[in-house]
Amino acid sequence: MIITISATLTPDQIDILAKQKGYQDTISVPWEEQAIVQVSNPQSKEDFIRQVYEGIILSDATREFISYTTRQKEEARIAEENAIRESVANSITSTVWEQ
Repeated sequence: MIITISATLTPDQIDILAKQKGYQDTISVPWEEQAIVQVSNPQSKEDFIRQVYEGIILSDATREFISYTTRQKEEARIAEENAIRESVANSITSTVWEQ
């Protein structure tokens, strides 16, 4: 299955989202002998927003798959423990002798 997600955003909406998500027009880069200079951000706002929302989807999907797998393992562990308890309980017999 292929899932495609798209959004049509105006330039103003891109500006708002980029600002809200931490995009900066200039970034600091190291220069000669530990000096730092400000340069134009080579990443576009549009690419930044795409990357942010890809990250959100990736994080959410990963969390859901891990949660699902954890539940499956826990259910299997409980079933195995119950089977062991039942097997042990069925293997033990006792008799009372009266004298």
